[in-house]
Amino acid sequence: MHRCRHGFGGEPLAQPPPWAPRDAPPPAQPGDETWTFIDDLKAPLWGDGLGGCPRAVRPGEADLSGGVRIEPRFPDPDGHLATAYADLADFLAAGGVSRSGTAVIETARAAMPGFEAYRIEVAPGVCRILAADTEGIRRGIFAVEAMMREAEGPFLPLGRRERRPFIRSRISRCFFGPIKRPPRYRDELMDDVDYYPDAYLNRLAHEGINGLWLTIAFQDLCAPSLAPPPAHRRREPRRSWLALLRPPRPRARVPAGQRSDVMGTSPGPVAVGLARATCSGTLKVGR
Repeated sequence: MHRCRHGFGGEPLAQPPPWAPRDAPPPAQPGDETWTFIDDLKAPLWGDGLGGCPRAVRPGEADLSGGVRIEPRFPDPDGHLATAYADLADFLAAGGVSRSGTAVIETARAAMPGFEAYRIEVAPGVCRILAADTEGIRRGIFAVEAMMREAEGPFLPLGRRERRPFIRSRISRCFFGPIKRPPRYRDELMDDVDYYPDAYLNRLAHEGINGLWLTIAFQDLCAPSLAPPPAHRRREPRRSWLALLRPPRPRARVPAGQRSDVMGTSPGPVAVGLARATCSGTLKVGR
């Protein structure tokens, strides 16, 4: 095949135009073993420190450089905030702030205008994070970290600020996770790869994500009595459920005529409607 080596004006071209056929085939697509960014996602969020240059406290700031005590006074019997408190401790350690000192960061319950809303009150030597629910406290903890990063040091602006979310459901998914389609047909829960390591979930939480979109066939997670799954699907998922960024309460539509023992209740037909369901860690789903 003759290749035109001249441009529209008749002048020779140093290189063939981009639409010209290539002599060599394109290189093969790199395999999963080249995805070194996965190791970065597994690394601790504050492992490289906070950066910035040491400076003195400025007027209108609370000084936390002498050490901070974390006092979790918000009621949390189920430990939903354990990861948030641990992240705050790691953040202070990365900034060189001692966990013993006269300054205090405390959490407490207070009335708020909505879910995830929080209020931060900063006075000399004390920072109070107030919310009506655990997720408001979580958002407040992350906001305090962001305020110190903006100040480029262990300092907080004096005063009071209150925030509430404009978008209530903020859903994301793993950008390199499988989509359960040919040719590979891989599953996020059945696969041996951990697509949501704890450090990655922590990064998503700091970005404001509070839900994950998973591509999963529901019949792979439960064993209905009327229609047992085929043999190639009779596997226990690698993770019975992901510990999402907040306790999941998805809505599942129940088809007409479906036996309710699939939903973990007494046998018999159920009416069409909406039922709240969360994975209970077993083959049945609790209502």
